[in-house]
Amino acid sequence: TAEQRETAIRGYLAAHGACDAAELSVALGMSRRMVQRAIEPMAARGEIAKEPTAAGGALRYSLRIP
Repeated sequence: TAEQRETAIRGYLAAHGACDAAELSVALGMSRRMVQRAIEPMAARGEIAKEPTAAGGALRYSLRIP
């Protein structure tokens, strides 16, 4: 379910820090698109920060600390 995917993403980011969708995809066994679809509402709620990389490559995601 979407809730399970979000919980898995939160847990991975808490344990490993910022990473991109490809890393999350491999680590969690989800497609990149599924990772991105789970991250979008989390980012909209302010739970996840999107950080651009220096060379304009893939976005990196991290948990926002309140």
